[in-house]
Amino acid sequence: MRPVVRFLRSLRIKWVWLAAAVLAGVFLHIATVLAVTQVTPHRGIQILAGIGQINSMTVLPPVTAAYQPLPFLSPDTRYAVCRFDLHKGPVVIHATLGDDNWTVALYAPSGANVYAVAGADLEQRDVELLLATSQDTQGAALPIARDASSTTITVGMPSRTGVAIISAPMASAAEADKTARLLTQAVCNARLSADGAAN
Repeated sequence: MRPVVRFLRSLRIKWVWLAAAVLAGVFLHIATVLAVTQVTPHRGIQILAGIGQINSMTVLPPVTAAYQPLPFLSPDTRYAVCRFDLHKGPVVIHATLGDDNWTVALYAPSGANVYAVAGADLEQRDVELLLATSQDTQGAALPIARDASSTTITVGMPSRTGVAIISAPMASAAEADKTARLLTQAVCNARLSADGAAN
């Protein structure tokens, strides 16, 4: 009887070790997957990194079967992109949103969406985003780059680089000219001081 009991006990210990090894493997796999998303640049951000100048808004050509800078872009939506860099200080994005469905979204290098605002969220169509790091926002209030009639929102960025994307859905082809004009007027540049000089 004792050999049988001994065998069962040793078998139980082996199962405990096996279960512990499986759980450790599962934990390591999950930790690796989560870590990779944080340290590896997002493929979409890498593609957009080659478009336009730093701290400058670039209106992308209309999406067609022959031109799709990113997968799953809608052909009835126009896009404008700004690659921003906060190493020399805050950056201002100013845009007039055509309707409630227009959005301005900010993305970190990892591809994570940091902030987004839609026309439906605003009381007026003009929106101004002041992008700054936590170090830049400490101390004195940051000056506004445009007139006080626009909706100014200060966004604390987790990194000094990233991408801003304006999405402008069009309800009909008749809106194409108006949409292109509003996107062309959008700006992304270094913060302006109170006297209008760039920092």
